[in-house]
Amino acid sequence: MAVLDSNADVFVVMLGSNDGKSGAWDPNAFVNDYIGFCKNMVSLPQKPKVYLAAPPPFYSQFSSPASTDLNATVINE
Repeated sequence: MAVLDSNADVFVVMLGSNDGKSGAWDPNAFVNDYIGFCKNMVSLPQKPKVYLAAPPPFYSQFSSPASTDLNATVINE
């Protein structure tokens, strides 16, 4: 994974928006993947700081037609 090869000292991780696509949401897989991803980053030799960020809220009434398959509940909660 390219991010793990970056030798960065700081990572900001914001996951969740794409997980809100219809048919993609699996809460158990999301949690397991998120934890595993973060563990991989904090175990790098340079011991980077890892900051977790929530995705921005999704409001379907302001979205484009291309984003109609997103689930606002998944993204916002």
